Amino acid sequence: MQAFENVERTLATAGATWRDVIAVTSYHVPGSADFIGEVHNRVMAEQFRRRMGDRGTIWIEIGVPALGAPKMRVEIRVTAIIGRDD
Repeated sequence: MQAFENVERTLATAGATWRDVIAVTSYHVPGSADFIGEVHNRVMAEQFRRRMGDRGTIWIEIGVPALGAPKMRVEIRVTAIIGRDD
């Protein structure tokens, strides 16, 4: 969930919110060699619902062998458009 908090803080710095997000790419260190895992998927979906409500977005989920810090398990990249009409 820290990754979501980091994204939210970055969005706020840019004057945006999760409502402005149009695409998400998440990078996951898998729980096993060939499967990202139910826990990652469940937590991601719960966090999207919590932060975006019923509004969906494009989501790409990618398994990677490692991330920038040894204890990181998830990294999230978002694309947001600020100042558009819904």
